[in-house]
Amino acid sequence: MNPEETVPDERKTASFTIDLSSSYHVENLPSEIDINQVYYSNLAAVNVSHRDVFIDFLQTPGVRRDEAMHLPGVRIFMSYAAAQKLAETLFRVLASAHADGAMEQYPAGKSMDQQ
Repeated sequence: MNPEETVPDERKTASFTIDLSSSYHVENLPSEIDINQVYYSNLAAVNVSHRDVFIDFLQTPGVRRDEAMHLPGVRIFMSYAAAQKLAETLFRVLASAHADGAMEQYPAGKSMDQQ
């Protein structure tokens, strides 16, 4: 394009609309769980702020480095409603597994090789 040439008026004033709302209508789409990371935790620390809940899932005993024990961890933030639903679901699932005898159990006072 020659610098002296001008852009036609219809190109200067042309506009178009992009409707993004259809991107958020997902009620009829099938869902698939896509887990891209797996993490083992044997310790969790729960903290509450004025807006949300966060849980630090930690691996213990950790690794000694730089004269300190480093505990690998993952922090998950969630709303109060999501945390309440998680707590209720965990309680229900664990109570059911215990009642069904599906949880690993060790009798008190016996060593592993006596079982």
